[in-house]
Amino acid sequence: MTFRAFAICWLPWLLNSGADKALKTLLTAYRSDGSPHWLYTKALVGFRGGGANDRRAIALARTALMGNRHVPRILSDASQLEFRDDGYVTVGESSEASYYVVEFGGSWHGTPGAVDWLSKVAAQVATLVRGAAMLH
Repeated sequence: MTFRAFAICWLPWLLNSGADKALKTLLTAYRSDGSPHWLYTKALVGFRGGGANDRRAIALARTALMGNRHVPRILSDASQLEFRDDGYVTVGESSEASYYVVEFGGSWHGTPGAVDWLSKVAAQVATLVRGAAMLH
């Protein structure tokens, strides 16, 4: 197991234990990692710290959405979980989002308002993307 994989295993525990200093240190150490584990966890930490209207939290959520747009849908409806029959995970697809939700969904659902907030940010981003596409 790589240190990165080991670090990812600690993220859910740190999120739920209140070990904010250790969590922020770990997130900073992997600030350039683009997987949902890091991006969506940063967004959740931002939401917890600043609330639904916090600009930094919204920016973090938008960045996470660029990495994998399927996470909010699957967080909102666990029946949307999708796993590939061959056991592989495709970056940016539903299978990657499903693994994230299985591991981190409890942290999102345990934070009042977080899933609804993320869904609203995702809807705003989708509207912006559709609007930009219509301009071309």
